[in-house]
Amino acid sequence: MQYKELICGIKNFEDFFWFGEYVYFKALERLESVRADLSRLETNEHVKQIIKMFLIQWGRMGRTVDREDLNWEQLTKTTTQLQRDFSKATRQNFTRYKPRRGRNSNSHQRSL
Repeated sequence: MQYKELICGIKNFEDFFWFGEYVYFKALERLESVRADLSRLETNEHVKQIIKMFLIQWGRMGRTVDREDLNWEQLTKTTTQLQRDFSKATRQNFTRYKPRRGRNSNSHQRSL
């Protein structure tokens, strides 16, 4: 594949899926007040209102977030605990980013 073909393919994809990009950047904008310090993340204000809609629209996770047994408080806690990983990711090129690995690196998946 030639570079120009790749760029054309990306542009076509972005033109077709424009709404997903809008949702992504709108969620970032609405979370701006807590992005630098996730300890200020509130379950009702941020997680249930902003992150839930982001997961439904951009992440296509409607069936997951609409489960009655989803523990929103635990999701808030887990997100807050990942502050270090999120901070590292925002300063790196995604092709070189490697999340930390440790004894609890996947524990958040089991508790949600």
